[in-house]
Amino acid sequence: MESHGHGSAIEHYRVVVMGTAEAGKSALVQRLLHGEFTDGYTPTVEALYPFTEGKPANCEKISIEVLDTAGSYNFPDMQRIYISSANIILLVYSPDNYESYKEVLKLRELIKDQLEDKVVGMDVRMVVVSTKSDIDHKQQKITLAEAELEFIQWDIPVVETSAKENTGFEALRSYIADYIGKRKTGGKQKHRLSRLLSKIMKSKSDDEEGT
Repeated sequence: MESHGHGSAIEHYRVVVMGTAEAGKSALVQRLLHGEFTDGYTPTVEALYPFTEGKPANCEKISIEVLDTAGSYNFPDMQRIYISSANIILLVYSPDNYESYKEVLKLRELIKDQLEDKVVGMDVRMVVVSTKSDIDHKQQKITLAEAELEFIQWDIPVVETSAKENTGFEALRSYIADYIGKRKTGGKQKHRLSRLLSKIMKSKSDDEEGT
């Protein structure tokens, strides 16, 4: 998504995080953007996080924001609004909650239908995110292998993460950076820009780890 104008226009990209309540969306967002983790569950109404701090000079015309959506949608049209505003959609589930996985499957169908209806006039990248990889495997209702087998047919990557242990976020940032890099450069110089964007997305996390 790009703002209109000449020369100094800033290109805006939105990452939308969707999934059921208690799937771990907010913990995922906090770790992704700020390198922070807070234990405990607080229901999310809706939160938009612009992430423009600490950007390299080469990327001054790029703005990235993350929309952490509510887990329960009071209005059916809200899901379509979220989708229509997205460049990248993170479909989040918790492996110990099969209902959260079923919701991701439903959301994938909704996104596919909406794209086919041309409600969204642009390419949208989906990434499935499995949270809480630190939990005991005996508690898992859906394994990573099962999820990968399900989504590989649609060319949707599955990333296993743990906000608590700070694992999987490098891969997640890489998917986000690669997508934006392709749109920004038209497929050219992707790797250079991806490195810059990855630097943007993880700058605060690196600062946190260095303290």
